[in-house]
Order: sequence, then C-alpha cells, then structure tokens
Amino acid sequence: MIASSIRSRREPSSVMGTIWSCTKLLKSAFFLLAGLLLLIFYQPVWADYADGGENPRPLRVMTQNLYVGSDILQIMQATDTMEFFWWVRNVYWEMVDTNFHERAAAIADQIAAKSPDLIGLQEVALVRTQSPGDFFGNDPQPAEYVEFDFLDLLMGELTARGLDYRVAAEVENADVELPMLPIDEGSPYLADARVTFRDVILAAGGVTIGSAFEENYQVNLPVVVMGISIEFTRGYTIVDATVRDRSYRFANTHLESVKEGDAAAVQVAQAGELLVALSEIEAQFGALPTIIVGDLNSSPEDVAPAPGLTPPYHLISAYQFEDAWLFRKEGPAPGLTCCQAADLRNAESQLNERIDHIFVRTPGGLADTTV
Repeated sequence: MIASSIRSRREPSSVMGTIWSCTKLLKSAFFLLAGLLLLIFYQPVWADYADGGENPRPLRVMTQNLYVGSDILQIMQATDTMEFFWWVRNVYWEMVDTNFHERAAAIADQIAAKSPDLIGLQEVALVRTQSPGDFFGNDPQPAEYVEFDFLDLLMGELTARGLDYRVAAEVENADVELPMLPIDEGSPYLADARVTFRDVILAAGGVTIGSAFEENYQVNLPVVVMGISIEFTRGYTIVDATVRDRSYRFANTHLESVKEGDAAAVQVAQAGELLVALSEIEAQFGALPTIIVGDLNSSPEDVAPAPGLTPPYHLISAYQFEDAWLFRKEGPAPGLTCCQAADLRNAESQLNERIDHIFVRTPGGLADTTV
C-alpha cells in the first residue's frame, strides 16, 4: 500500500497527492510479520491531489482492477472441440474459486480506510450461465442467469460498511459467451458461460458529477478460437467532477493486455483514442486538471514494439501527463503492480512490473510526492 503527497511546481504548497497500489486481491489471508495481510494480484493505485487554498482535504483518487478471476486466454490452448469445452469450463470454475465475494470485502475495507473521492474500476465482471446451453441451437439466446455481478457485490460491501458511493460512469466492453462442458452434475448437455466486462467510475457522496462520457474503443483485438470469433472490446469512462468546490476531469480505462506482434498496435491505438477524446472534451467543455487512472498494461520500461509505435505509458507522458509515482520524496522504488498466479494460489508474491497508473496533468506540473 503506497501513499504520497503531490505538489505543483507552479504553486509549491498547493497540490498534494496520495498514491497507492492495492490491486486484485487473493482470496486467502496469511499471517505475515505479525499482521494479517492479503496477498494481491494486481497492485491498485491511490492518489490524493489538492489545489490548496480553501480545500479542507485533497482530492483522493483510486484505481483498482477487480480481476475477473481467471486467465480467459487459456482457452487458446485447446486443440480439439472437446478440449475447448473443457478449457471454457475450467475458466468458469476458476472464476468461482477465486471468490470475488471475499475479495470484494477486502477491497471495501481498503476503500473504507482511505475514503477516495473518485474510484476507477476495471474488469468489473458480470458472469452469467445457461444450462442446458443453446450456443449451437438454431435460435441461441444470451445466457441470463447471474452467477455473480462484481459491481453489485462490491457496492453491497461498501453499503454494509456505511460508505456512500454511487456509479458515476459505466461502459460495457467485451461480452463473451462460449459453450462449455456441463456444470450441472449428471447433465448430458453442454452449458453456456457468458462474461461481460465493464469499466466503472464510482463517486463518493458529496462529489458532484457534471458531464460523463462512456465509450468503447474503435480498435480492439480480434481472436478466433476453434472457429469462434471473439472481439475483446475495451473502453473508457470520463467524468467532470466537483469536489469541495474544485473541478477536475477524471478518466478511467483498461487497455489491451496482449502486446506481442500485431496486437501491439491495438494497445497503442486505444491509448491514442483516449487522448484524442480528452482533447475533444477539453475543446468543448474547457480545460480542467485532468487525471488518468487505470490498468494500462504498459510500464515505464516498455520500448517501441515497432517503428512509429509509442507504448501507452510513453504516449500519455508525451501529452504532458505526469506519472505521480515518480514524484515520491523517498526516491525511486519499483512500485510493482502485476501479476500474481491466475488462480491466485501462489503463497509468495510474483509481482514483477508496474502497469497500473495514476497520471496527472495540471498547470505547472507536479513537483514531488510524500509517501
């Protein structure tokens, strides 16, 4: 967990921030160093950002990838139809076993501890099934039985703690439904599993939301598995928010995770679309201090995958957004946010890269942070 204070170079005492990274949480707790800690999958990022003057408290923001609970791309390992059905069911059971009910409670505890004004959430999954399935039927219908809704579960945990949060913006991204081996014991019929991904911005009570923008990217990654075409649609949410009489623009996104070969161009194109959208919003509604949060799947160490392609981290930086993590007074630190084992069963952390970020663009820029 990381906290930091951010100062503006133009107004040395006016901009403060707190950054943490507390990501996708494991379902099991371990007693370590005499404390009850949760091992985490992705590190999220928190930040306090204050304009000074009359504000009694800085703006506090958070980004959290909720993690669907399984590596969906493992279905690509299938070499025949029956193996494909098995892999899809394996993904489904991993999503069940990684237990978002418990992870939602842990995330809600962290939100309660820090009280962010705005939260950017990624991989806010809605998992539905149909049994028996009709994927190969003459008139297949979408699966509608809700197994678990990450947004409802998290909001329920927040409410149970007396916390006042509401959905300020929500975009529906990839909506994938595939056939799998039966989930009902003894059933001779295939079932269908459906996962809908969303990006969501939550706003605390007292935060006023003005304009809100929810869009899918035009460029997305297409995948074909066993003759079934899947497009992993992604998107972004942006809100103009007023917190304690100060206005900000807050953007949340989850960029494409596959960045090998031709897929690298997809990730770069999505980052470009987000920056263009922010520029167009600024032209129409005026400039505001702007914050981009999210799982960018891009680290400071990324290099150009091909001539003319700038990795998202560096592309966003080129648009005068500053990585708040780099302004820690304590000096350089890894700040790793990704990744743990797909099934979240690793007892020791496997975090090895920093791909979840808070970027800030404000007049005068950032000067330093305090952790």
